[in-house]
Amino acid sequence: PNPWASGSPPISFQSNKSSLTLKVKLYDIAVERVAEFQGPNGTSQVSFDPGNLASGLYIALVESWDENGNQIHQQTLKILILH
Repeated sequence: PNPWASGSPPISFQSNKSSLTLKVKLYDIAVERVAEFQGPNGTSQVSFDPGNLASGLYIALVESWDENGNQIHQQTLKILILH
């Protein structure tokens, strides 16, 4: 659900590739990067803790890369955080 009620919300996507690196960059509404994190290799889901972020609208840039360093996925998500 969005907004997420509690805990660490997952960011995920579907892919037919088994070896990936998932990177997420989180921006506030002023387009300043407030967080950047990476999932373990081979995953298509990563969780983050929004506890240190103020309530508001954020933009997440989700990118995945294969084992050769080729970008295979890019997606932009709107995330609303309410505390």
